[in-house]
Amino acid sequence: KIQGDAQLNAGVGPGGHIILAGTYQLNSGYYILNYQFLRKQFNLLPGSTITFSGDPTEAQIDITAEYIAKTAPKDLVGNEIGSVDPKLANSFKQDFSFSVLLHLKGSMLKPEISFDIVLPETVAMNSDLRTTIETKLTQLRTDVAATNKQVFSLLLFNRFVGEQSSDFFNTGGSGSGTDFNDIA
Repeated sequence: KIQGDAQLNAGVGPGGHIILAGTYQLNSGYYILNYQFLRKQFNLLPGSTITFSGDPTEAQIDITAEYIAKTAPKDLVGNEIGSVDPKLANSFKQDFSFSVLLHLKGSMLKPEISFDIVLPETVAMNSDLRTTIETKLTQLRTDVAATNKQVFSLLLFNRFVGEQSSDFFNTGGSGSGTDFNDIA
């Protein structure tokens, strides 16, 4: 479901099919992610677009949607906690709001899907704590499988999963566990 503004040119092609041209700027709405038994609503972020240049079913999309997960970063930064002040280490047990971002790009009928996790600037916290979390999220972005593992942990359990966890998020491709790299 989407709402926005557009200036579209419409017409009928020689074969009688509808032709659309222009960009639809999305202002609000939502996208429901359905994957196996998971069903989560992501709210569309302003700035997302649908671009038409002919057949409406061949539109190109560039959509970003957000799901807010309120959780403690302890399991995300578990390996980094040992070297910090015990008072700061205790802060990692507090719940904070994390944005799970869903990016849809390319063809509207078969989009490329990717995820990201960000700590919104509006979340108030100690600067050392923020730096540690941001550094870990930046490191996480270099590994798509690790990012997807954390995203689905947040979506399913509303918490991060530790790096050494041997749960069903195994992404080793050995047939045991779930591989989230094939989401489409």
